[in-house]
Amino acid sequence: MKRYSRWVLLAIGLVAAGALSGWVAPQALPRLRLARGAQLYQAAWQAIDERYLLACERAPITDEELRAQLNAARQELEMGLAYDPRDAHAHLLIGRIHCLLGEPQEALEALQFYTQQRPDNPMGRLELGFARLAACAQEATAAAQEARLCDDVQIIQQVQANWNEFNVRSKDFYPQARYTFEKRDYSSALIYYQRAVTFRAPGLGKLPFPDRYRWAMAAILSRSALPPFFLDGLPYVKLSDSKTIPAAQFRWLRTNPQAQIDISTPVATKKIDDAKYAVLYHSGRVGVFLQARQSGWYLLKFKALNTPPPPVIARVELDTRPVIEAQLTRGDQSRQTFTGRAYLSEGMHLLSVNYLNDQMINGVDRNLFFLSVRLERVAE
Repeated sequence: MKRYSRWVLLAIGLVAAGALSGWVAPQALPRLRLARGAQLYQAAWQAIDERYLLACERAPITDEELRAQLNAARQELEMGLAYDPRDAHAHLLIGRIHCLLGEPQEALEALQFYTQQRPDNPMGRLELGFARLAACAQEATAAAQEARLCDDVQIIQQVQANWNEFNVRSKDFYPQARYTFEKRDYSSALIYYQRAVTFRAPGLGKLPFPDRYRWAMAAILSRSALPPFFLDGLPYVKLSDSKTIPAAQFRWLRTNPQAQIDISTPVATKKIDDAKYAVLYHSGRVGVFLQARQSGWYLLKFKALNTPPPPVIARVELDTRPVIEAQLTRGDQSRQTFTGRAYLSEGMHLLSVNYLNDQMINGVDRNLFFLSVRLERVAE
């Protein structure tokens, strides 16, 4: 009797265990999918760029392998949500993934759900704001689409109101603008500077002068238009048929904290035989902004001094493209002129002199001394 009851109990236990496993498995599988989706997303995010805090603030991902990983993460998260549609964190991740894939319109629903479930979490509000701006930009005018900027005043005001609740300030965009500029991601740098101005009164205002230069350089090098008000706060040279630009008008286009040089720092100058030369004690670019009144071919003349120890090597560039390769090989303090031709389209350009081989030679510091750059319009 006892042996029989044991077999009965064992059978009942097996049936119960099977029933329980049939109930637990459907509950556990969604959690596993959500966890797997979160892991895939986190792995992709870490491979993208650790300097970004928000997914919807950056440009869409173009790397095919990362895009595939993000799509796999999205699929896992969506299958998990099919069983548990109230998981707020999964909605946040799906919204971020859509932004990274260049689908901000699809991100809005997921991020709105997250902010409703987590109204006190600033992360969701910030992501939602950037997603709204990105979705707006996709439906904006052609010029705004090219610059990835929103031109809908109502949406901008709505985003601004949401961000003001969390004390988002215009200057909070400057570090990312500078970072993307140094990475030569000029289109993203433009967006951060535009946001810094958009979310306060229009105009340059308190925008630091080096950042004005970065913004202008980013616009020129990405072939984007500058805001109409920008030229009022930026030194530039107007070019019609011909123009001689003295070296003293050039400013540094790089940073060198040890030498107390920032972008837009004026060059050092030295007077030699009644002529004022720019003296570059460090390698790198110095430049001026140039507004060409009409398109056409121009002859460039670069005047520099043969200083010891030779050779001193420099390059004259337009929009960072080489025009003149100058090698000052004499070392006898004589002045030398180098020439080159370039085509300029109507509009703003960056004229720069790039000093390439700063070095100490036998205890003597090699430096670049240059006097001017002249541009003359020539027949095609």
